[in-house]
Amino acid sequence: METESETKNAGSGKLWITLYIIAGSIYLLDFSFYGRHLHDLAAASGFALLAFGAYKNDKVAGTAGAVLALGGIAAKLLN
Repeated sequence: METESETKNAGSGKLWITLYIIAGSIYLLDFSFYGRHLHDLAAASGFALLAFGAYKNDKVAGTAGAVLALGGIAAKLLN
């Protein structure tokens, strides 16, 4: 049986996955239509890895995705 906290966490996980997919899609569209900069592709793949890590509950994929996403965002802001 699932406890109450596991049920609340399942709903929260779906929300984070949805937000990661939306953010990744925005950066992928930005890469495709507005200049084809590598930092947009890095951020999109980072958010995709974050969504995969949240879906599969994989900490390695989540950490790698966070590093790529933050690196892509930082490169965009510092450019």
